[in-house]
Amino acid sequence: MTFGNLIDLGFALIAYLAATRRGRWMILFWILFPLHASTLFLEFRKSTVVLALLLPAFTAFLAHGDRKRLSAWLIATLMIYSAMTPIANYGRAEIVERGGNNVYSATFVERLEILHHALTRDRESIIKNRGGGEQASWLRLDYSGPMAFAMNSYDRSYTNPTIKDGLWRLVPRAVWPDKPTISGPGRDFYQLVSGTDRQARVGITYYADAYWNGGWPMVVVVSCLIGLFFAIASAYALRWIRTKNFVMFPAILLVADFALRGLNGWVQNGFALIPYLLAYALFIQTLRLFYIHKVKRNLAADRLSVEPHANPRP
Repeated sequence: MTFGNLIDLGFALIAYLAATRRGRWMILFWILFPLHASTLFLEFRKSTVVLALLLPAFTAFLAHGDRKRLSAWLIATLMIYSAMTPIANYGRAEIVERGGNNVYSATFVERLEILHHALTRDRESIIKNRGGGEQASWLRLDYSGPMAFAMNSYDRSYTNPTIKDGLWRLVPRAVWPDKPTISGPGRDFYQLVSGTDRQARVGITYYADAYWNGGWPMVVVVSCLIGLFFAIASAYALRWIRTKNFVMFPAILLVADFALRGLNGWVQNGFALIPYLLAYALFIQTLRLFYIHKVKRNLAADRLSVEPHANPRP
């Protein structure tokens, strides 16, 4: 979870207040949120835009419970996702071609220029020039090709220790100063498949990653661990949602992120979120205990100051 996700959570809370109290909160949301959402297009990341659109929709749904309004918002989000796919692909490729080491290296002005070019050119031209294909947006829903490559590699006795590398990632560099730099598995996989050094990333799902690491036994182990995690996390998440415990919404976001990464990520990407989840839950619980202790201490002090006056001695 990044700082940008915290901003999205802030707008999600404003959306909830707008749906319950309306008035100034409604005006505030519709003034600020379009500005925030429009700046996200400059990142050329579809997941960022989709997450920013979905969080306010779900929190507002908790308030109004109108499924038609939620469905309309989801359909609009799906249309935006499909429409921006060639633009996002064009923008990322353009940044790399201009000499950036990765898609995060372009400045704000450069991103504005690239976005302007993408919006002013016709769709066919964008698709032809780095757009990724007419139906490229749906490739995110089908990873059978990368999965087949990983499984065939294991069957040919070529394994990949991505899960073990993920465990090393959890060791702080302060504890292990000589810890080697571990590159992302998605980039290594893309370079292995394509035979190029392009800075692109491809996922293969949790289960194909588990198979590549240890065959069907590893798939069973990883699946059981994931199932156990979701059994516990979903119970807490549903409780927080029912009680409208908004302070725990970042934790719910981490759980949702873990789930979504299973469709296009790697095992280490998902399980790497667990320490952040535990750290946040521990932080909130510590603050809660500190607040309760402070309240009890103040009540005890007030009681001691009142009792001598309430029962004066003769």
